[in-house]
Amino acid sequence: MQFLACVVIFLDVPIARQIIVGAFLFLPGVVLLRILRLEIGKIETILFSAGLSVALLMFTGFWMNELYLIIGVLKPLSTLPLMTSLTAIVTLLCIIDFSLNRKRSSPVDLQLTQKVLLLGALVSVPLFLSLIGRVYTDMSGGNALGLLSIITISMLVIISVSLGKNSHLRFYPLAIFAMSLALLFQTSLVSKYLIGYDVHLEYYVSQLTQNASYWSKSISEEYNAMLSITILPTIYSDLLNMDSAWIFKILYPLIFSLVPLGLYQIYKKEIGQTAAFLSVFFFVSSSTFHNVQMLSLARQMIAELFFVLLLYLVFDQKMNPWKRKVLLMIFGGALVVSHYSVSYIYMFYLIAAWVFSRFVKKMCAPTLSYILFFLAVTFSWYIYVSLGAPFTSFVDVIGNMYRHVTTDFFDLETRGYLVERTLGVAVYPSPLHRVGSVIQNVTEFFIVLGFLKTILKPSKTRFTLEFISLSATSILILFLSIVVPFFAPALNVPRFYHITLFLLAPFCVLGIETFFSSIIKVMTTTVKIKHVLSFEKYIKVLTPLILTAFLLFETGFLYEVIGDNPTSIPLSGTKVNPLQFHNAVTSDQEVLSAEWLSKHSNRSFELYADELAKRQVLISYGDTLSARENILSNGTILNKGAYVYLTPLNVVEGKILGRKGQSWNTSDFSLLAMKNKIYSNGASDIYFSPNQAAP
Repeated sequence: MQFLACVVIFLDVPIARQIIVGAFLFLPGVVLLRILRLEIGKIETILFSAGLSVALLMFTGFWMNELYLIIGVLKPLSTLPLMTSLTAIVTLLCIIDFSLNRKRSSPVDLQLTQKVLLLGALVSVPLFLSLIGRVYTDMSGGNALGLLSIITISMLVIISVSLGKNSHLRFYPLAIFAMSLALLFQTSLVSKYLIGYDVHLEYYVSQLTQNASYWSKSISEEYNAMLSITILPTIYSDLLNMDSAWIFKILYPLIFSLVPLGLYQIYKKEIGQTAAFLSVFFFVSSSTFHNVQMLSLARQMIAELFFVLLLYLVFDQKMNPWKRKVLLMIFGGALVVSHYSVSYIYMFYLIAAWVFSRFVKKMCAPTLSYILFFLAVTFSWYIYVSLGAPFTSFVDVIGNMYRHVTTDFFDLETRGYLVERTLGVAVYPSPLHRVGSVIQNVTEFFIVLGFLKTILKPSKTRFTLEFISLSATSILILFLSIVVPFFAPALNVPRFYHITLFLLAPFCVLGIETFFSSIIKVMTTTVKIKHVLSFEKYIKVLTPLILTAFLLFETGFLYEVIGDNPTSIPLSGTKVNPLQFHNAVTSDQEVLSAEWLSKHSNRSFELYADELAKRQVLISYGDTLSARENILSNGTILNKGAYVYLTPLNVVEGKILGRKGQSWNTSDFSLLAMKNKIYSNGASDIYFSPNQAAP
């Protein structure tokens, strides 16, 4: 594999390079896992191998970045040093593996029966339709295949659960992976450019590292401190010969799709395979998993892989203790260098679990030594290695919470959201959108109901004490995000909700079971109806139906089909609200104008643009990070030699977005009429002050 990887890199063979080198970059984790000699299943092997491979790439790139300059390698993250180092490391690991496991065989059953091939093909249909649907949409503008992909996911879930045969249980993991990737790719591939918000700054810092083939720690920027968006995409981009934008749009969602698979492995030990499958289906159906906001958070996608692996290790008490500690340290360190917010949340879970264990003696919890280790690694990295930018943000959040907890405790404005947005639900006037909001609220009710049943009647549920304690911590996090000022804006509530669903999703399924079993008891005892569906039958029918309805609303399927204020950019395109569309999708015209501005403008002059352009296209494609503060408003007074940059939102839609959600009509900006237009491509314009000669 290493030989083939070197050949396709040297010859730069399209397609083959991406496939073979991609497989090669998965090898380090496989060999590391063999060295550890863990007795785990096939799905766990895939998950841990992927996690170890990504972690090793980040750590290897970091040490190459630090040490190679000493021996005179000025571009340590370029192709030759990377391949030399990685092949040497993998070869060394293979030698160690051979010496340790010389007499140990690991046969893999590769027999594929006709039934296996057929079912495997069926569960992959949603992914196929999603990918072909995106191509079809780009070519013709139609969305039929995208809609069909959502329908097939729904049918797949209902049929799989309704059949209920043990022979079908083994296909749950493949179905989960195919569904997850179908939903993720449907969003990430909506444009050939970056989508969303944060990813533009992530792309900017990744380009700084890639262009220099060196990661500079001297940039005091939170994002630059994360190896998941600096060193990791540089390695992938260089070796796979792909632009970092496509790494974020294809490879990162592929890695992120392993998260639901990890959750399934956790859930099935707690509540069984079918309930675990439905719980994961609920998790991936939530818009917080597959929406534009999540797909624009490259660093969080990587961090969540390590987060789910750490949760698996916390709940797995049967693994060899020292091997478990090794994996906890590796994945804990990888989480720290991937995303600061998720690291702080994981830290909160660790401390809460340890506190719970002081009161519940039978509960297994992370050791104090591991918690101290994680705290040391976290704050050492965020304070010393990354110049303190992530740590400063953490301190600011804590300081704001402390200062305002008494004065603004119930002030919604200081918490940065409205009550209706608490769980990411928007308020719409139409009846159909109100139904969608009710469906969302019903799932939250089921979560609470399932959790209350677990707390009040633990003997009737199968959850372990460890799972219950961390789930209670998730409830606490959501509570804090609602009532504590400045807590929610630190990450924003939909993202808090998404992360807490890692542990709360099974309670939705349990809540549905509890609710309908209670109704049946009332009907059989009070009303004395004898012919009522048994518990086993209704759980196989009602639960997937309710969750399927949730999926159809969360993906915007029903809004698009009925034509009622569409909300899904992948399914509805430009039919959604213009601000929502331009906030997510970067167009050809604004990329061309931003690149022209970057190439031809004088960097000493001021640059004005609206909030959206300043935080997105001008950072990623215009390379103007230093000018982020000059936000255009109706009170803007241009100095001599100032540029004004307008996007399709400003030119075509006639709207200019200011700070804190303020907006104005472009026609109201009289200052534009008095300035020289120096560039236009029909949808994006650039103006220049007439008091100074334009370059």
